[in-house]
Amino acid sequence: PRGRRDLSRLALARTPPFALERYFAEHEFSCKISACSSDTEAISLNDVLALMDAETRRLWDEQSLGYTEVKGHPAMLALLAEAYGLE
Repeated sequence: PRGRRDLSRLALARTPPFALERYFAEHEFSCKISACSSDTEAISLNDVLALMDAETRRLWDEQSLGYTEVKGHPAMLALLAEAYGLE
């Protein structure tokens, strides 16, 4: 139809590579020492799970990848309210 964008011809296809991203793509994991990393040291999922108390682990084990309430999960909202003194 007229006026409809052809997604295969978006301007992004002609955008030049972002120099910093290209630099990191080439050197980020091959250098001996990285003095400019902005991310945290990776932790395994097993290490995270080992830190959970029984209730948190139960919530994790029962978690699905579906949607939750629009405002957020009630447990998360309760923790945020407590943290900000809004109980």
